[in-house]
Amino acid sequence: MEGFWGTDCSISWGPDNKTPVLWGRNDTTKASRRPFIYIYELPPQFDTWYNGYRSADRQVGTFMHERLLNSEYRTPNPATADLFFVPFAVRKVAHFQNAQWKFKGAWNYIQATWPYLERNQGRDHLQVLTGDYGPADHFGYGVGKTGLPPPMTNVILLEHNGNMKRGMFRKGHDVNLPPIQGAGTGFDHHFSPLFGIQKKMGGALNVRTAVWKLHQHTPGFSILDTKVRDYKQRMAESVFCLAPPGTGGDGWGRRMTLGALYGCIPVIIQDGVRQPLEELLPYDAFSVHVSEDEIPQLDKILRSFNESQIQEMQKNLACVAPRWLFSTIYGAY
Repeated sequence: MEGFWGTDCSISWGPDNKTPVLWGRNDTTKASRRPFIYIYELPPQFDTWYNGYRSADRQVGTFMHERLLNSEYRTPNPATADLFFVPFAVRKVAHFQNAQWKFKGAWNYIQATWPYLERNQGRDHLQVLTGDYGPADHFGYGVGKTGLPPPMTNVILLEHNGNMKRGMFRKGHDVNLPPIQGAGTGFDHHFSPLFGIQKKMGGALNVRTAVWKLHQHTPGFSILDTKVRDYKQRMAESVFCLAPPGTGGDGWGRRMTLGALYGCIPVIIQDGVRQPLEELLPYDAFSVHVSEDEIPQLDKILRSFNESQIQEMQKNLACVAPRWLFSTIYGAY
């Protein structure tokens, strides 16, 4: 039928003038692979008016939206959907102060327009949240306390922050995604490749502070207190790279995935924090987990790996790391 609409102008009515179909598909009434994912069409003030802000940091929500629009999992018919993707681009539309009322507006619109949110109390709905503190950036600390308001309480969060200690991430419910890494991440001038130590270290950065104090003079360790321009080169030349907690010591940081992309085995010291796609990937095969209590023994722990073990981890890392790179070449996500 004539007439197309939707974010990408690909939706139209089928021959019965009732069933939505997608342009250019053989079987346009439903997706070709499960899970079938329906993408909500939101008013432009919640989404498309901000499509020009692709340069905004943490563009995962934008890229996932674009990929899903053109994916074989997309269904134009919400009645057939297994999952529902909410294309509310938080980092573009609702940055911090105005987040709550814009969230409320978008989700109230969904609730008033479609009946599917109540079908499973939101447990089949997907929302990207890429803030430093996950939902806490916008709704306060603790998903089960002052966290997600109704009707978002049971929604599956796609986020970077895997901190379970403060309720920012719910194991078995939310999904921890790797951040986008690329030429534009600006790491050439940042801190040391092995341990990413900042010159000014507050109490919240207890992992970095402890590593600095205990191992700044340890032979074989490269820990700097100044900026360097050969950051990536140093990572590529290191066997192990520390992956400490990120902002405020509360969750995600880029160094785990960034170091891995340069072939550097991640040394993860993040107690109570889930790593990207940890439920799916065999982290023990390509990384080293060290608890905060084991930091004094860090040198001994790393030197306990023989050459054969290191080569095996590097081989496994080479297989996994490209899947963290948001690229059509490798098909990440």
